[in-house]
Amino acid sequence: MEWLQQLNQAIEYIEDNLAGDISYDKAAQIACCSTHQFNGCFPISREYPCLNISGTGG
Repeated sequence: MEWLQQLNQAIEYIEDNLAGDISYDKAAQIACCSTHQFNGCFPISREYPCLNISGTGG
């Protein structure tokens, strides 16, 4: 259940930053997983580059 709470916090971070840049690295850190694992949770972002999600920064 802890992982679900961490994932929800990462989603909150994403929602809070929809108007700006979103960092997979920061979101993964919030979710307490690797960037690679977190990236696997959201493959739809590859189809919508307008989401402005980056692998670094934040």
